[in-house]
Amino acid sequence: MQAKALEENSDPLSMLAAPADPAAVTAPPPPPYAPPPPADPVVTFLGKPAPKAPHTESSVPQNEEGVRLLAGCGAWRAAASLSERLLSQSHPVDKLLRLRWSYIVALLKLREVARAEREMTLLGDLRSAGWQYERYPGIYPGQTGSMVPFALLVLHALLPAYSGKHDHALARLYALLATESEAAAAPSAAPATPAEPGDASALGGSLARRSQVVLAIVNVLCALNDYPNAVAHLEQLLGAVEQQAVADSAKERAQLLSLLGRLHLQLGNLAAADDAFTRLEAVLGSSAADGSVPVRINRGMLAMARSQYAPALIEFEAARKLEAANAVAANNAAVCQLYCCRLNDAVATLEAQIKADPRGAMHEVIVSNLSALYQMREGGGNFKGTLERLVIAAATDDFDMGVLKLE
Repeated sequence: MQAKALEENSDPLSMLAAPADPAAVTAPPPPPYAPPPPADPVVTFLGKPAPKAPHTESSVPQNEEGVRLLAGCGAWRAAASLSERLLSQSHPVDKLLRLRWSYIVALLKLREVARAEREMTLLGDLRSAGWQYERYPGIYPGQTGSMVPFALLVLHALLPAYSGKHDHALARLYALLATESEAAAAPSAAPATPAEPGDASALGGSLARRSQVVLAIVNVLCALNDYPNAVAHLEQLLGAVEQQAVADSAKERAQLLSLLGRLHLQLGNLAAADDAFTRLEAVLGSSAADGSVPVRINRGMLAMARSQYAPALIEFEAARKLEAANAVAANNAAVCQLYCCRLNDAVATLEAQIKADPRGAMHEVIVSNLSALYQMREGGGNFKGTLERLVIAAATDDFDMGVLKLE
């Protein structure tokens, strides 16, 4: 038995498989030190990964509904791509017009104004007989009038303003307003344009269309800093709305009064702004006013204009409690906190707004102001870099990166 054991131990393979002295085996060298990967600053800021867009071009129905879904989540590049692809296919003429409108809107959101103008030029004269239902009796039997959506007419009139030609845009808008006013004066005449799908306005069709044009005119006038004329147009529109006997027009009146008061604030006419806001609260009723987000914001803005920042902050915080996602209330609350010498609170307010809803709260004004607040704090440059990454990860396609003003 002993000889056999010696014989087995002398086997080289046996020695390799089971060495007599295990301690004599050299341990393998440790792996080289690898530092942990750096933390993602966006995840650190949010406490979670940046949210993805809810829809992509391939995830939505390949039709008009898909375009609307993409536009609704700010995926304007995908909306433009899908619209362009659908336009290359065969569709009824009225559907092609709606797709063309969607495509032009998406291009404008992406600031591709020249391409949008070329697309509009392809349509030619939108008032021509070629865009009448009567031109295609086999496709639209019994239908008469223009098949051009009114939104497309407004966009055609407003388009020059996107390239700085405000006077040209105003001329088109006033011509469109005159056409609609003439149509309103002839109630027996057929509507100049088809009703807009999904229009929930309580105003009558003619007044609703004129309201759209007037608000477009007001926007152009504000871009020209012509606030007195903008106020005059709003007063006229408000008078027309108040004369219409529609029980549900209170919502439209409230919106116009709120806008009117804020324009007066831009003019520095605090008494007129106070009057407009008082009229708004009378429309809503005293019991509903305190629970209205626009009312609380308007009160805060008026207090800010009077340099009463602490009372204004109370109003904006009340509005945020009623509607946590309201970007206007959050932004103005931060401004008031800054004027109250509460820089850290102002930063925390805007950061909390973004953390709560990274995509929905990614407004250019909020990001711009937060970037400016970071600059006021020591070491704010690092935070501004994180903010830039967050914008890239979560903002919609039409976000203007220039507001970050990063060096």
